[in-house]
Amino acid sequence: MIQPSRTASDGTRKGRPTALLEAQATGLPVISTTHADIPEYVHDGRSGILVGERDVSGLAWALEEFKARPELLGEMGRREGATWKNTTR
Repeated sequence: MIQPSRTASDGTRKGRPTALLEAQATGLPVISTTHADIPEYVHDGRSGILVGERDVSGLAWALEEFKARPELLGEMGRREGATWKNTTR
């Protein structure tokens, strides 16, 4: 799941990243940004890869990392998917 987020020009920030939580619960790893509450739910290097807001090069690097190391897709997805499934029961 790729969902880069950023602070709006008026300073508005999103809160809980529901779509990312749902993706993790299904076992998908996440590529996102260090925006708002995202780092509280997506653990960089464990359940996905986080980059800074507006960091297009970082997003490209994260995609290349999954391409070069496809085993990370399953490893990261399984780690966090199990965590979220256990907390939603």
